Amino acid sequence: MNTPSRRLLQACSLMTLCATPLLALAQTPTPPPPAPPPAAAPAAPAQGSNPFAAALAAQQPAAAPLTDEEASDLFGVNFGQGLHQLGLGNKQLESIVRGLKAGLAGKKLEPADQRNLQAYIKTAGEAATQRNLQAGKDFLAKNGAEKGVVTTASGLQYRILAAGDGSAASPTTTDQVTVQYRGTLLDGSEFDSSYARNQPAEFQVDHVIKGWTEALQLMKPGAKWKLWIPADLAYGERPRPGIPGGSLLTFEVELQSFKPAPPPPPPQPRAGGAPGLGGMPLGAPSGPPGSTPPPPAPPPAPK
Repeated sequence: MNTPSRRLLQACSLMTLCATPLLALAQTPTPPPPAPPPAAAPAAPAQGSNPFAAALAAQQPAAAPLTDEEASDLFGVNFGQGLHQLGLGNKQLESIVRGLKAGLAGKKLEPADQRNLQAYIKTAGEAATQRNLQAGKDFLAKNGAEKGVVTTASGLQYRILAAGDGSAASPTTTDQVTVQYRGTLLDGSEFDSSYARNQPAEFQVDHVIKGWTEALQLMKPGAKWKLWIPADLAYGERPRPGIPGGSLLTFEVELQSFKPAPPPPPPQPRAGGAPGLGGMPLGAPSGPPGSTPPPPAPPPAPK
């Protein structure tokens, strides 16, 4: 790679580091509430989070260190994805390169420029989200009329590719399922796949997005379905890594098996308590809360 190209990629890297948090902020008008504390179930993601990231985190092998060239290329792709989500593309490439060159020459943004850029990103991000929402609605309206497509009351759509074991039960919300899946956007770009990792995912049915929770309770072991999940049953208007805000998500899901979730750990006695007494200190009177303790036994009669 020649020197000008290398410098351009390095500049993209720096811009990406600055632009990525800005994009996330701009496309999220209202900050989300604090995440609830993790459940006792091991590695189970919370409702509405990435469906499988927590469950798969421990399964991922350590990534090999990137070379400078590889990292620069990935930074450039990441930066380009952010611009694409805002509706920018090749028409603006000349202006982007001009700005990169100005930054390499030492130009700095004034505070007013930074405010104007934030306002532009916020407006463009909101507009892109609305376009995604409308595209999803238009697609579902047409797709619902296709042969074999079922639309549920919630708006979830699915097509049965393989029925599975019709005599078996379906998972409940608290069951642990083992699945293979592939997730794509409307344009066909893949954002996640257990097939690519060659390793199925395991998680609790009610610890994923609403569309998955609903579909899994209708499936049988061995079934393979294609799902079309509208944004309100997925991530809503909040963008996620590889998933623009307002996106309709398409999944191919294969339910391999399921089993009851492991029972929660037994409660631990409080400090100062004794096992089997619910934490009651030794020597305390027995009986239900609020009851009057029994009178002391009379002294023995004199002989």
